[in-house]
Amino acid sequence: MAYLKSQLLRSNSRVVGSAAFSAGKWLANSPIGLAGKGRLLVDSLQPADPLRKEKHLPPLEVVIPFVLKDMETLRFSIEGAIASSRNPVARVTLITPQRTFLECPNLGESLKILFSQFSHVGVLFELLIDEELLPQKVISYLQRENLEPRDRGWVAQQFAKLSAVLNSEFAGTLVVDADTVLMHERTWLSQDGRQILMFGQETRDPFFSFANQFHGFTGRPRFSFVTHHQLMQRSLLSEIFGSAEGLPDLLEFASTKALSGNPLRAISEYEIYGAYLSEVRKEFCVLATWGNGSGNRVLLGRGGSGDASWALSVSYHHYLSRNGTPDNLL
Repeated sequence: MAYLKSQLLRSNSRVVGSAAFSAGKWLANSPIGLAGKGRLLVDSLQPADPLRKEKHLPPLEVVIPFVLKDMETLRFSIEGAIASSRNPVARVTLITPQRTFLECPNLGESLKILFSQFSHVGVLFELLIDEELLPQKVISYLQRENLEPRDRGWVAQQFAKLSAVLNSEFAGTLVVDADTVLMHERTWLSQDGRQILMFGQETRDPFFSFANQFHGFTGRPRFSFVTHHQLMQRSLLSEIFGSAEGLPDLLEFASTKALSGNPLRAISEYEIYGAYLSEVRKEFCVLATWGNGSGNRVLLGRGGSGDASWALSVSYHHYLSRNGTPDNLL
């Protein structure tokens, strides 16, 4: 079964993928609806590398935000992001809050050793601090509001990723969660601005609804873009926010919405960008299969990924094995 799933995910028929997505959209908008297994099938039928024939590919920046809990997966996340990209990776930027240095006094030395392990690939490495990257209005908000540590960390990470893309000197930025390892080579961005976009196997209503309301979309098919990694183009993200200084609009918008639960936790950078690309800039959007699985951190570095050996990417989520890790470390 794993072999068949692996082969299906690695197919490259855009015709089959387009037909499957059209059928999926029809079902999603019908009274029948499209359940999770239906979205899984539609995802599996998308091409794995639909831009593989493109030449003269533009270079990318890879952005990976991390905190202390991600140190055990960080090297593998960097390695996977570089190895899986047909586009040349020119820079890897790591982002972490200042508190990570307080929690891990040897962090600087650990990262120096980590960077040295990639000296042979000719990629520049940069370390940025959340507090130096975020717009001042966002920092003031985080200092003013009495947020739970998990909520504060969530908001800071969303805005740090978006700020990094908007401030990048590269046309395309591959944003990767630090607990996710990419395992299949892809062409992320073509010279003429077409890029791949993946959708998830479930649709979480807070993310989906917030993005729709923020963009003013109605009738969008229930396909979500929260996929733990995503290619973002600076020019398209600038169409949404203008610059990094426009990011506080998200906070202001969230404060006016009576969404179920905490509206700040409904903010998802991946959903906001993916929704805009798929609805407004369809000419640049090329769907690709996600094919993400969950792996066991115990197997990292041992040449295996547990029951997700079939996957195109594997997420080693800390919450699956955190065993009571305090909230301030999450």
